[in-house]
Amino acid sequence: MLTTVTPLAQELTFHYGMKLGYEGRYRDQETWSIEGLPGTVGPRFTEASQRGFYRYWAELMGLGG
Repeated sequence: MLTTVTPLAQELTFHYGMKLGYEGRYRDQETWSIEGLPGTVGPRFTEASQRGFYRYWAELMGLGG
């Protein structure tokens, strides 16, 4: 079986809290030209997509969200 996980990555836990609680609130957001873009758009990298994915997965599994 081929795996792309390194031995170090197997020992570490992941933290998905980057910008937790700040999604969708950015300075001068009302001036951005984002008409027609789906989802949440922001100027920085966050883990909002990952959290949204797992929130939706939990909802589908009946685990709440």
